[in-house]
Amino acid sequence: MLNLSDCMRRFYDAVLFVFLAVLPFSTLLHAQQNGSIQGKVFDKNKEPIPMVTVYLAKPGLKQTDNKIDQSSMKGAITDFDGFYRIEIAPGTYNMHFSAVGYKSLDRSVTITENKIEFFDVTLEENVLELNEYIYSESKNATKLEESTVSIALIKPSLVQNRNATSGDLAIEQIPGIAVVDAEPQIRGSSGFTAGLGSKVLIMIDDVPMLRGDAGRPIWSFLPLENMDQIEVIKGAGSVLYGSGASNGVINIRTAFPKNKPETMFTLFTGIYSGPNDKAKKPFTGFNPIKTGGNFFHSRIFKTKGVDIDFVIGGQALWDDGYKGGEPLYGGAALGYFDTTRVNRGEYEHSIRTNFNTRFRIKKVEGLAFGLNANVIVFREAISYFWQDADTNIYRMSPASLTNFENVYYYIDPYLIF
Repeated sequence: MLNLSDCMRRFYDAVLFVFLAVLPFSTLLHAQQNGSIQGKVFDKNKEPIPMVTVYLAKPGLKQTDNKIDQSSMKGAITDFDGFYRIEIAPGTYNMHFSAVGYKSLDRSVTITENKIEFFDVTLEENVLELNEYIYSESKNATKLEESTVSIALIKPSLVQNRNATSGDLAIEQIPGIAVVDAEPQIRGSSGFTAGLGSKVLIMIDDVPMLRGDAGRPIWSFLPLENMDQIEVIKGAGSVLYGSGASNGVINIRTAFPKNKPETMFTLFTGIYSGPNDKAKKPFTGFNPIKTGGNFFHSRIFKTKGVDIDFVIGGQALWDDGYKGGEPLYGGAALGYFDTTRVNRGEYEHSIRTNFNTRFRIKKVEGLAFGLNANVIVFREAISYFWQDADTNIYRMSPASLTNFENVYYYIDPYLIF
């Protein structure tokens, strides 16, 4: 005969047995109740967008609501490949995507039990002015609105829309800047010093680009096809850059490649019109032309231990100019000049190529090194004097025209850590 204690012990053993037998099934049933949704977020160029906020919420709920049941709302943030994954209870949800610089997107989705839903989306860019950074003022990144000097920026879209084929045509779009005989003038403070050294420093990625012989810029040497932005300091920059920047600084910052390879070809051509007064026309026959083209290619080579950024570009230019040649007879006192040399007036024929590289070591955060280079081969003729201020205003004074054949280049190795 069983006593009371034996009965209670057997009762508890039976309850424990039933509990242990049912627990795995209840856990399995609970796990089977969830479903999941995953996918990638792209922009219009099919490039992945990182750091996108993605969340699911029951209809009528918002992310800012207090005391929300976790089964009614869950979210995630896309990784650097634009990938996200959310696991949540079955049901119908409002799905929201948001990221800085893009328009928000809302969709209705249904989550099914024990099933993975695949959902890729494309976000539309939202045109708004974010913080713009400059580097020329203090050689460190500084917000444009926090700058203590007057600085103007030129973006690639402006250069492309105006079809600027050389640096002088690009910077002339900024108020207060003019180019007189290839010399940049900022607010008229530079004066006319053609051939005697510019008072405005011109740089590419902080490397000075003024000619060593005459201290003046070669505008077609600037790689406008590979440009991130042009920074123009309208004031003295001598503290950082020396006496050559006493009236301002023009710094062209080149761009790094994006995730998706880019290739661009541009062709351009134009014709110089003659003056209204036909007597002043310096050329005969067909009007002189300006024609040429440029190209640009950038891509990222990804390997196991290093990412390699590579950019290459170039330009060919044939500019006959609108100023005529000089007379080859200087009168009884001077006689005839050299009649065998080129006497077509001011012109420029050039070919330029450039490349940028950057090696990013994955195991060492912040370490990057590379080599940038630019080379131009050109022929040109320059004169600073005209025959007279009347009918020969577009013709050069005798013995004033000088022809040049030059090769200019720079090589810029760098290391950043």
